[in-house]
Amino acid sequence: MYQHAQVDIIYTDYSKCFDRIDHLLLAGIHGDLYRWFCSYVENRTQAVVLQGYTPGWTSVPSGVPQGSILGPLLFILFISDIKYCFKHSYILLYADDMKILKII
Repeated sequence: MYQHAQVDIIYTDYSKCFDRIDHLLLAGIHGDLYRWFCSYVENRTQAVVLQGYTPGWTSVPSGVPQGSILGPLLFILFISDIKYCFKHSYILLYADDMKILKII
């Protein structure tokens, strides 16, 4: 059907995507899943250790834990509705990468 058709592709890579997930934008998540997600991402703190000294801890208001197994999955869940913004294109998501394809 689409033999010899042109395909335009946009490749994206979200910069610091796991750090930028806004905890307040949990639209559509309710009940036990909402409570679990909140317990996983809220009330987190981090500190820098320099030559064995930690000057202080600071709260982390956004993002998911770095290096976590759940980080990529939570990001995919967070942006999975983006496909509805591109009704006439194909969307491929993998971790922090997205491809938008359109057959011309």
